[in-house]
Amino acid sequence: FDYKSFGLLDEYRKAFESNSFRGVVCHMKQTLESISTMFGNNDKINDKLFYLPLAYDSPVKQIKQTNREKVVLTFTNSFGGQKNNFPLRGGMECLLAYKELYESGYTNLYLNLTGEVKLEAELLQWFHNCDNVKIYEPNITRHERKMLTEETIHVILKETDIFLIPACRIHSMSVVKSLCYGNIVLGSNGWGFNEFLDEQFQCSGQEKS
Repeated sequence: FDYKSFGLLDEYRKAFESNSFRGVVCHMKQTLESISTMFGNNDKINDKLFYLPLAYDSPVKQIKQTNREKVVLTFTNSFGGQKNNFPLRGGMECLLAYKELYESGYTNLYLNLTGEVKLEAELLQWFHNCDNVKIYEPNITRHERKMLTEETIHVILKETDIFLIPACRIHSMSVVKSLCYGNIVLGSNGWGFNEFLDEQFQCSGQEKS
């Protein structure tokens, strides 16, 4: 992205430098660094950039112990997501991998699915027919969007062992919330994940040469 050709960059620079502009709070270090770079490491603007780590007050008092006979995976197209989020969050990769594992004999793996799932009808029917897959339908509408209640989300994350989100970029609240529930989070090597996950939990779709 050639940000220097962005037509409003000079207007934003003036706005950021104005005395009435107090600052920007970022919960991603890389966002702060990107803004600084975009404005040429301008000292006046840099003084208005603040980093505040994202946090979540988990209601969980005791983390679930993993039972090898029933390992629960969860993929969510965000808890109020729409179909176009599905590929961006690595939905196809997660579901195809689960299907292959299950059909290879790993019947101790269970899967929670939430949000709209964008799959071909035959493949979607496989997940509906699989006894180890639980599909959560939206049970509340907020701002004209169908979503899950916080109570339902709490139940899902509390029973989850591994949270799957091999997305093209970080979805920070999903990651932080899942970590606070004691979930193992499998992300990707996409933008931002390295601020939350160690390298061994950043899946890559590229083969090593």
